[in-house]
Amino acid sequence: MLAWIRSRWVSVVLFCSSVLVWRISNWLADSGRRPPVGVYIAIVGLVVALMSVREPKGLEKFLWIILATALTVAEIRSLYVADEQQTIRNEKVSTDLQVTKDGIKAATDDLKATGDGIRSIVSELTGADSYIYLDVTDISGPLGMDAGVMKKGMMMANTSRHFVGKYPLHDVHLSEFGPFGLSSDINYGTVYSGEIGKPFESPYIYFYPNGSKFVFHFFITTSNGSYNQNVLVKQYGGKWLWGSRLFKYGSDRSLRSWSSKGFPNKDLYADWDKLN
Repeated sequence: MLAWIRSRWVSVVLFCSSVLVWRISNWLADSGRRPPVGVYIAIVGLVVALMSVREPKGLEKFLWIILATALTVAEIRSLYVADEQQTIRNEKVSTDLQVTKDGIKAATDDLKATGDGIRSIVSELTGADSYIYLDVTDISGPLGMDAGVMKKGMMMANTSRHFVGKYPLHDVHLSEFGPFGLSSDINYGTVYSGEIGKPFESPYIYFYPNGSKFVFHFFITTSNGSYNQNVLVKQYGGKWLWGSRLFKYGSDRSLRSWSSKGFPNKDLYADWDKLN
């Protein structure tokens, strides 16, 4: 027996190597471990080189082929293990990315909610883009008797205050300048949207009808800026009509331009200083 083993030692080594490769590759695959990709193929190359040097025949040649086959199968199994591990890693990365994405979205939503809350607070404090303006009633007169600051023979019109916007305006102050200089100086305090039934003071427009036109200026300061409302009163066909424009300081574009019925549209947008 020993003599046979000595004479066939290469075959014995090949057989044992094949069994060892098979057992090791099974153990590595079952435990989720693997050598670097290509190791088994490199060994196959070495086996093929040695086999070509020996030029074996019969059983030995068969065992060389068995060893090369076992190594090739082991490499294929290693590739499957590598693919499975890569799939698991990709799934974990995908899960981690989704968790990160969800976290970023939650943080973004929180920031948006915080930003909305801050903007709402700031808007409540400043008034945001809210503003007030004065509408003018039809001009009547001349008065037949004195009525406070308005004297007999004057033309007059009342005004009504209007609010535009959602947020309240604070520290609202109005000053009126007309043909007689400062005519009204009113502190409104805080003005809210939709104020109904609350009495408040409104300025009057009054003038002696001894000219062709009169311009009144209402300067309005609020918590969100300052405004200038100009009112042109002019006689057309024996009737006094009015046009008004509202500006916010810092802007050349009017917020509102409107007039009484019959006031010429061309005069509403004209340079009032150049009107006769």
